[in-house]
Amino acid sequence: MVLYRSLGVSIGANTLIGGGTWIDCVYVRGKVKIGSNVLVSGHSVLIAHDPWKSGQIVIEDGAWIGVSCTIIFPVKIGRNAIVGAGSVVTRDVPADTVALGVPARVVKRGGRQIISQVAERVRDIS
Repeated sequence: MVLYRSLGVSIGANTLIGGGTWIDCVYVRGKVKIGSNVLVSGHSVLIAHDPWKSGQIVIEDGAWIGVSCTIIFPVKIGRNAIVGAGSVVTRDVPADTVALGVPARVVKRGGRQIISQVAERVRDIS
């Protein structure tokens, strides 16, 4: 994460970026903003390198990005949103929703409630 921050990526507190994740913002600084308490699962790709295109990738607080997702700017992933594994995000994902697919589409509302339910199931298993 230190490398990404030196490239102008803003990363909030308690955020986890999984192994093998690639944030492509080498040519343009300040195009990627990741909030606090965010999970970007491994092998995801965030593409924000076109210096002639305006906008940025914004991932708001509490969002979960599934494994092997591709996020292409300009997009905003709202607070507590969940993006399903393998999805390709090409447009905004509203807060408290679940989006998945290629391209990603909202399939369910109530992201925070779903996160709480998943957390309870995980606690029950362990």
